[in-house]
Amino acid sequence: MASTDAAEPNRRALVGSIRFVATLGLGLLSCALAFFITYEAAKAGLNLMGWYVNWVMPVGPLLVGLAASSGIALGAWLFGVRMSGISLAATLLLLGGAFFGAEYVAFRVLYPGGVADDQGNVLGFWGYFDAATRMIHFENRRALGLFGYLMRVLDFLAFSAGGVLGPLLLLVGRPYCRACYRYHRNSVLAHVPAGNEEGIAELRDTRSNAAQFTSNLIKIAPKETWEETARSGERILFRLSWCPSCRDGQLILEKLAGLPDQKSGRVLEQLPVPSRVVGDLLASQRAA
Repeated sequence: MASTDAAEPNRRALVGSIRFVATLGLGLLSCALAFFITYEAAKAGLNLMGWYVNWVMPVGPLLVGLAASSGIALGAWLFGVRMSGISLAATLLLLGGAFFGAEYVAFRVLYPGGVADDQGNVLGFWGYFDAATRMIHFENRRALGLFGYLMRVLDFLAFSAGGVLGPLLLLVGRPYCRACYRYHRNSVLAHVPAGNEEGIAELRDTRSNAAQFTSNLIKIAPKETWEETARSGERILFRLSWCPSCRDGQLILEKLAGLPDQKSGRVLEQLPVPSRVVGDLLASQRAA
């Protein structure tokens, strides 16, 4: 038994590494797909990476970066990779490599034998990159020259920002089960008017008894009243957050005070819910 316990950290580290590598693999795939679409669009005369709003807002690079990192966001969700600082740093490194890798591939595809400058000298990739950067211009204006590198920096920053935006919005701050390497799922249990303090306390206090809690839900906040409650102003959202593997869960109480379609608000409490109760609550929801 002792040897099994000692081997557990190594096994978990190996599983975590495999999941991380699989996530990066999906990231590489989405990068390749994003740049393939960008390349095909460029051949058709549409420069996605050069799409700027008012000449200074690099919307195109931002959107391409978002598309390029979609595989990382999807992989992290599927394989349960927690988006820590290390994961985000790896994402940025992957995007940086993809950014310059795409430029290199485009150079090799467009100019397999190299390209000559005005003096007839054959340029390699970096010479071509420098010349292309200095020739950047807006519409019929003159080439930017050395200031073209400023646009390259803006491109890269916007591309990188778009790249980390997807994982950040989707996964950062989401409840996570360290034991199972899974992100929690969420189920909305009730919308209760904020003024119904007695009902809120009753639901909170019976969360460890699935039958009693379900009975209280039907009595205090039946589904047919949710829409009316959402229009009434301040309300308390009861949300069940649970691991899809071990069913370990939390009852999250959020205060909503916005529009009727507001999906989340200020978290008031996060209360533990036993796994057996989570299973019973999910079963009762499916049966309802």
